[in-house]
Amino acid sequence: MIDGLHALDEAHAELLRTLLQQCEASGGYADAKPFRVASAERRVALNELECDEYIRRVRDGQRDCYRVLLPGIWQLSESSEEARRIMGVAESLWAAYQSHYQTHFEAPVGLKELSVQLELDVETVSRVHTYMREFPDCPVESCPADSLYQYVAVQERVLDWERFSDCVAQVRRWQSDRIANSRAGQVISFLSNESEFVGGALPPSVAVPPLPSWADKLPRQVASIFGEVHTGIAADLRALTAMGIRTIVDLVIFDHFGEDLGTFKEKLSRIAESGRLTAQQHQALDAVVEAGNAAAHRGFTPSADELRAMMSALSVLLQSIYVLDGVTVQLRAATPPRPPKPKR
Repeated sequence: MIDGLHALDEAHAELLRTLLQQCEASGGYADAKPFRVASAERRVALNELECDEYIRRVRDGQRDCYRVLLPGIWQLSESSEEARRIMGVAESLWAAYQSHYQTHFEAPVGLKELSVQLELDVETVSRVHTYMREFPDCPVESCPADSLYQYVAVQERVLDWERFSDCVAQVRRWQSDRIANSRAGQVISFLSNESEFVGGALPPSVAVPPLPSWADKLPRQVASIFGEVHTGIAADLRALTAMGIRTIVDLVIFDHFGEDLGTFKEKLSRIAESGRLTAQQHQALDAVVEAGNAAAHRGFTPSADELRAMMSALSVLLQSIYVLDGVTVQLRAATPPRPPKPKR
């Protein structure tokens, strides 16, 4: 541990450096299966890096791919040329976003324009912008455009952190707390007779119902946050749970498409267009995301009934993406065919 933050040992750091080199050489992603075969003796370490959210496995077309996440890039910044370059570009981009907001407020700015300003190629700027968007409260939103990340809108929150490394430090604190509590077999709970968060088991009066049977079909990171949201409902942590539900929606869409599709509305529209959601489910999830945004940015706390409705809409999305295809195949295989009609 360094300054109370989780730190990688050299074996995990070396594995992460190798993965980041491959990701940067191929546009930000590395094909997961060949990498796992090449690292056969270190698959346990790879699984640990994924569980601790230093790396994420996503879909890129028909492939399972790895990408390195912000906490991992930051930890490698003293020992990896790729990580140093990413963090350097991120700091330059952050300063450019701040400068743009101070003169143009929330008017969109083109990444190509910023790449010229920073004397960098637009592919590098776009890739680093994708890394930066992993910050949960990132104040930079992609805008509709002919190509991914052609324009971004900068929000006032960009002024809340002087440097982008301050954002990464916040992410690392959250990650370190989660890792410490996970390894101690604990959760973070809010006790009704206290005025602050306390690390430890939930009080005996709070009963957490079991997760639905289909939860084991979810990807590791989605399943982890879904479990925390499930616990949050039981503990009546309504605002935090609403934010968690919004986060899961974002993760699921990114996992399904393998790329950041822009604003939440654009993301939901794309997944609805893919045929995974009905119009009614699309509208329900749009309301869910807006409630999560309000909880994160406007102090909104949903009622218990509203939170249960949000959870129901989320469950529909999760089952649509991760569960129903398998169930459909099994059901069709198990259903006996119709007997032929008798000939007249």
